[in-house]
Amino acid sequence: MYASVIGQTFLQAFNQRQGTTHSAKTFFSEVFHPLFYNHDKYLQWVINSPLVNPFPKTGEARIQQLLKLQEKILAVEPDGSFAIGYPAAEEKEYATTSGQVTNLSLQSEEDLIYASWIGNGFGIRVSGGLCLLINEAELLLELFDGWQYYRNNYLNNKSYPNLKGNQVEAWNGQWLVHRFGAKSIQVSNWRLEQKAFDEGMNQVITSHWPKVLFALSRLFKGEAVSAYVYAFSQMNTTIGFVSLHLAEVKKALTLYQEILAKTTI
Repeated sequence: MYASVIGQTFLQAFNQRQGTTHSAKTFFSEVFHPLFYNHDKYLQWVINSPLVNPFPKTGEARIQQLLKLQEKILAVEPDGSFAIGYPAAEEKEYATTSGQVTNLSLQSEEDLIYASWIGNGFGIRVSGGLCLLINEAELLLELFDGWQYYRNNYLNNKSYPNLKGNQVEAWNGQWLVHRFGAKSIQVSNWRLEQKAFDEGMNQVITSHWPKVLFALSRLFKGEAVSAYVYAFSQMNTTIGFVSLHLAEVKKALTLYQEILAKTTI
């Protein structure tokens, strides 16, 4: 359900930046779905959702599945198969397939469900398989720009026929690391292949924790931010909220000095 909060934060910032008036539903239908799902390679795979079950092989089939999802959102009590972060349909499954769940009785609005899809795209995957969701508009806008770069320059690029999809979380981490790396590089001059992908350009490499934290430190300039830490897969994992104290640490040496100064008697 926290994914809905992330989606709403992003949408407000996006509308302000672009001068648009998108609701979560219109943004999902007009921007998010065409970018993430209306292609042979998806940016993200949501297990058991109407968009992947069964996997559509044509553009027409993808549109039909979008309509199916929209019908479920209107007519069916929300569950984790089509409302991201919501509980599983069967109560017995809560322990393994649910995350971000509350026992409070909350009213589910249509826009919140669409916002959950949008927000779920902003997970930042780090080594170990965990993801971070950070409710900061500046970061979310940066990651959104990265989605378009990923789609246009890599997934839809015929030069990389073996590059698999469904890795937007890993891409988010790589984009963040390169966007706020130690050296300032113009986006038009980026060559990410050597660092962001494996040798055969088959998949995105997951970023290491320290690199992601250094990038966040440069973005937020030492501010403390809260991250929701989780992993969505066949068995979901919820760590919860973690406070990231991003002091002015920009490289491993200064981090070592910072830790050493606090531990030396």
